[in-house]
Amino acid sequence: MSWDPRQQIRADLRTAIAQRDAVRASVLRTTLAALANAEAVDASTVAPGMTEAARRELDESAIRSVIEGEHTEAMDAVALLERFGRRTEAAQLRRQADEILCYLAAS
Repeated sequence: MSWDPRQQIRADLRTAIAQRDAVRASVLRTTLAALANAEAVDASTVAPGMTEAARRELDESAIRSVIEGEHTEAMDAVALLERFGRRTEAAQLRRQADEILCYLAAS
C-alpha cells in the first residue's frame, strides 16, 4: 500500500494535544477510530472459541472511503446545526470536516 495517512494523523494528533487544540484532536481521534473499526474482523467469520483474529488490511480505496465517510457525516451534521440556527457549533464542526479533507488532498 502506498498511501496510508494514519501515521501522519497520529503525529498530528500528538501536536494537537500538545497545542491544546481540542477541535482538531477530536476529529483526528474520530478518524483514527473509524479506520480502526473498518479493520475489525466480522465476529461471525471467526471460529468459535477463538479469542484473537488478524485485523483486515485496508487498501487505499477503503481508507479513502472511510475518510470520505467521516467528512460526509460531519457535513451532514453541519447542515443540521445551521438549519436550527446553531451557527457557532456548525462553524466548529465545519472546521473538523476541513481537517479531515486535508488527508485526502495529501493522497
